[in-house]
Amino acid sequence: MKRLVESYSSLLKAVLFVLFGVVAVFIDVEQSPTHWTWPLFVFLAAGLVGLEIYHYRQDKASPLLKMRTNLLDVEGWEKSGSSDYYAANPEFTLSPIEDEVPHLDYRQEWTWGEIGYHSETGNDAYHVGAFKSGLLLKKIHIVIFDGGKKIAVAPDWVAIGRGRFYFYLKDSVDYAYQHYLTHERGKDHSCGIRRPDISGTFDIPVLKNLNELQRFADCCDEPATSPSTQEDEQAEVFYCLLEKYNNFRHRERT
Repeated sequence: MKRLVESYSSLLKAVLFVLFGVVAVFIDVEQSPTHWTWPLFVFLAAGLVGLEIYHYRQDKASPLLKMRTNLLDVEGWEKSGSSDYYAANPEFTLSPIEDEVPHLDYRQEWTWGEIGYHSETGNDAYHVGAFKSGLLLKKIHIVIFDGGKKIAVAPDWVAIGRGRFYFYLKDSVDYAYQHYLTHERGKDHSCGIRRPDISGTFDIPVLKNLNELQRFADCCDEPATSPSTQEDEQAEVFYCLLEKYNNFRHRERT
């Protein structure tokens, strides 16, 4: 339905206007409200108002917000060579970017537990560009890990204490693209990631918004410092922060 409205909203509006005008001819104020013309008249009027509200919101939405909305419609995209485009509005496209960043990070702490972490081949990172009419809206950092067997959007991170806390924001373009990747690959590789310290797995935390992030940081009560450069300490602090977040989330929900 969403794709139908986006693709044919102008046509729908024109049809509703015509039908509205036709029905209005048969309206008689002395007729009973149950006469077929009145319910149809009200229905068409509501449809026109609804389309006006939809167009108003679409016009007010930023291109980046529209891109996020389009990405959540995972089945609405088509491929064209190395690029993808949104079928309902082909101005929105996704393409790999060959930029000047020679070494994007693909060995962050959250990848360390995978068997293929130490593989000399397969692990990599690159940017996908989200475009509207050729204008770059957002660079999305993609990580290929576990020796090339898994792929995910690189999560954001903030420094808490001596470590990093990795997360996705639920209302971000990055997380919307993670949904898109999940649909494309058939599995969400940001979930069920192996841990090196104990047997088990973890999911990249998904936060509702920046307010939740701030509440969690306040709960940790650890001033941000430069993250440790020692790999063992980085891993220890990272998994400690994961446990703290799980406890924090449990308290927030109870």
